[in-house]
Amino acid sequence: MMQLTEQLRADLETLQAARTFFAHQSVGSNILDGLTVLAREGGVSLHINPPDQFGEAPGIAQGIAGRNGDPDSKIRYFSDRMASFATVPRVALMKFCYVDFTPSTNGDAVFQNYERAMRSLQHMYPSVTFVHVTVPLTTRPSSFKDSVKRLMGRPVRKDEANARRATFNQRLRAAFEDQLVFDLARVESTRPDGTPENFRSSDGITAAALFRGYTSDGGHLNELGRRLAAAEFARVVAAATRTN
Repeated sequence: MMQLTEQLRADLETLQAARTFFAHQSVGSNILDGLTVLAREGGVSLHINPPDQFGEAPGIAQGIAGRNGDPDSKIRYFSDRMASFATVPRVALMKFCYVDFTPSTNGDAVFQNYERAMRSLQHMYPSVTFVHVTVPLTTRPSSFKDSVKRLMGRPVRKDEANARRATFNQRLRAAFEDQLVFDLARVESTRPDGTPENFRSSDGITAAALFRGYTSDGGHLNELGRRLAAAEFARVVAAATRTN
């Protein structure tokens, strides 16, 4: 089990005192569940609002972003919610879901819309630190049929979806390399021994997959996965509150 360090406790205390807006769907709920557990273990009274109930008190205000499978709806939701706050948060971040990226997703268009929206929000709200979040992953399928497809060099749908996520995540890291990134995909694809859960897609892309030890169903996070993702969320968002 991951131990609660003094640095993590300090990060949680920083979150406790700041006002953060986090737009997400189900994997985001996994992360907030992990934060709740870590805060309780650390004796930190971290307040997390119920979804779409935005208050002015410090803590985490969360919103259920758009519709799964429609990434542009999540970008619009985030922009609209930012405009609705009477007092803007100190830190804001939005997260896509793994179901937003399939083998047929136009990742270039999604990224262009995301970058355009974020640059605009940064201009409109200079007092807010916007944190960028990489797209979460799924595990690689291990059925006999999928194994045969790989041997034959044929595409496997879930692998190709992870390849789409990898391409988007690489673009996000590069475009915002001078800003804070909550690299959820890296957390999910780093095994406990520190090695990556990587593979080569059928079109030659080096992509990452969710490590099976962090999930209950191939996409959502189990107890260990929630704790690891929550700890990284706390680290990055705490760092964001200390900027400016």
